[in-house]
Amino acid sequence: MHTNAKLDNFLSQDNAGHKDRISQYYQHLAIKRTEAIEKLEETNKQLEAKNQQLLAEQQQIQALLQEQSTQLANLKKSQSSRKGTVTKISRSIKGDQAYLNELKRNEARLKAEIAKAAKRNSVPMDGLAKQRGKLPWPIKGRVLHTYGSTQGGQADWKGMVINANYEQPVKAVYPARWYLPITCVVMV
Repeated sequence: MHTNAKLDNFLSQDNAGHKDRISQYYQHLAIKRTEAIEKLEETNKQLEAKNQQLLAEQQQIQALLQEQSTQLANLKKSQSSRKGTVTKISRSIKGDQAYLNELKRNEARLKAEIAKAAKRNSVPMDGLAKQRGKLPWPIKGRVLHTYGSTQGGQADWKGMVINANYEQPVKAVYPARWYLPITCVVMV
């Protein structure tokens, strides 16, 4: 029995060391498992925070996309309105250009008609030059200013001024005008 007691004692010591090692192993395993769980929880928190951040960024991007879509629609509407305005202005310019061309044609026709009328109504001026000095004086009176004399400053007289009585008859070889404020005949 003595041998058995020694063996049991030896075995029980060995068993106690084994239990101690197993206990330490379980403690170490529990610590590592706790650390792993804490790391996993921390990772889950970080993932949740990242998901929240990504969701916020996605909402922000969606809002920006909506805003840009609205701005694009407004720009297209504005561009369409401008195109309409440009089209109206172009039509107006074409209409004004056609009207201007018509006015220019009318102006050319009027100038041609005026030139024809002036040619028809023109009086040849060569007849008076041949009769120089032979024509009678239009009125009796004193000559105040002669043709080409200085009028004052740099202006010259473009005709003759003869002093005469009011309503004195005038003999004209060509049409003349009587200016009432002064008592003289101005031959034109």
